[in-house]
Amino acid sequence: MRSVYPALAALLLLPAAAALGACGDTFGVDALIRSDSLVLASANGPSTRASALDIASNATLTFPELPVQAGAFDLQVRQNGGVFSLVPSPSTGQLRGAGLQLTTRDIASPGKAPREVDQYVRVATPVAVGQTYFVQTRPVCGTASKYAILKVLAAQPELGLLTLRVVSNQTCDDERLEA
Repeated sequence: MRSVYPALAALLLLPAAAALGACGDTFGVDALIRSDSLVLASANGPSTRASALDIASNATLTFPELPVQAGAFDLQVRQNGGVFSLVPSPSTGQLRGAGLQLTTRDIASPGKAPREVDQYVRVATPVAVGQTYFVQTRPVCGTASKYAILKVLAAQPELGLLTLRVVSNQTCDDERLEA
């Protein structure tokens, strides 16, 4: 009869352990690495393509200029003449917005993204082909973020298009960017 209680207790703790793993608790949890090549349009350009990237939600393309998607993005593309900028999502209430950090690391083997909040800029950042950036998303798991690295692959100012390669970890609060 006594051996039933530990087994019952273990069964009751399984949902709690699963919830911790889903929110990025890295007690042996594998990183959920996603790799994408995406084309974004500048919000103020001629294209009707999506103008923003929601890294925190599986690196989906969004239209934050639409009311229904207004807060659901981490980076939006803007253009001034031939210069493109990535604009991080703004802070909301007490929570900070997304941030960028220029890096010299290779996107093919980036290691870990920096965790320190103050190492990321949270303002419009001009970008150029060949540059690589770490990204800290807006908080999505309570106050925790997700992390990514992106590289600017191509810019087509006449069309208002920017091509990015993005490698993101879809596990909350886990800065590892390699499987």
